Amino acid sequence: MPTFFRTTLPLLAACTVLAGVPVGCKTARPAATATVRQAETPALRPTTVLLNAADIAAIRKNKAAFADILAKATSELGYQAQPVETFAPDPHYTATGVNTNNNTARQLENDARTAYRAGLAYALTGEDRFAANAQHIIDAYAGTLKRVTTKQGDGDINFNLPYLIAAASWTRNANKWNSSRFDAFLRNTILPISQSKIEGNHGMWGVMMETFAAAYLGDQALLSKARTRWAALVNESMAENGVMQAEIERSATSNWRGGPDKGIRGMAYTHYALLPLALSAKIYDDLGQPLWNTPEGRRFQASFNQAAAWTLHPETFPFYASNDGKLQGVREAAYFNVLLRYLKNQDAEAVVAQGDLQRNDFYLNEIFGRSGR
Repeated sequence: MPTFFRTTLPLLAACTVLAGVPVGCKTARPAATATVRQAETPALRPTTVLLNAADIAAIRKNKAAFADILAKATSELGYQAQPVETFAPDPHYTATGVNTNNNTARQLENDARTAYRAGLAYALTGEDRFAANAQHIIDAYAGTLKRVTTKQGDGDINFNLPYLIAAASWTRNANKWNSSRFDAFLRNTILPISQSKIEGNHGMWGVMMETFAAAYLGDQALLSKARTRWAALVNESMAENGVMQAEIERSATSNWRGGPDKGIRGMAYTHYALLPLALSAKIYDDLGQPLWNTPEGRRFQASFNQAAAWTLHPETFPFYASNDGKLQGVREAAYFNVLLRYLKNQDAEAVVAQGDLQRNDFYLNEIFGRSGR
């Protein structure tokens, strides 16, 4: 029977400790003088990414999910990552469909998710063997990967490094681990190829990678940069009714938004864009800098509302008929569980109640699902 989560640090006044790191600390209200500006943008301390103590407690309540995570992480103990010095995957799409030869990209995906599961198992149990597995994978990348030389490589880094960053944040204080090499790797190799400046879903994943890194490193300047870009991307990408035209038109070939299957992956890409924005917004909220009630937050909610309506009633999606109803990725909406912690939406509630929500590599169904609300 697994040992339940423990911490090596005493509880701080008005703080919660998660995986050995104080989070959710409350500070006294400052005097209404020169300190007000500082209170509006508080100094950021290195913290755990994505999970707080309430999230951990929610997973433990879900006994089936708890057991599944531990079983999977246990089966992966001793996992050997296979990073490369030069990461240069070919484009994901070809003229006829998905490129099936992206071996290095698939390896990065497998390695990063394995580290994430190991880190999550440590956060749940405090068992050093899980932390060690995550740390070995993280160190392998920090010590091996030197350069990324293709645009697809930049994208795959942005899509996958958040898993490693989260795992590092949860296991930081285990096994007397020295995280300095990974910290330098983030700053010198990874963050310079963030795609946050790009429009659309690539930019949104870049913002999430920066947000994860900022929380992990305790970098307030980076967090402010990512948070500002989050708002700008919402305004750039979403109409007032929440529709992301560039995402809903996506095809399944390198003819990105055209051809006979135009829009067949429109639902998949709508979800793929909203997922990183949702997780980033959750972290801003955890750090006392929420965006929900800003103009951009309300526009983001309109996009969530539209995505939820289409997911519940895919026949209303603009490209449903032209693709004979064979839309891809309709239920890749595990992030709905996160947003329903903060935003009300009956369509999303109905979708979640139906189950079978996909794109769950972050274990969003288990961490933020109905059993924890």
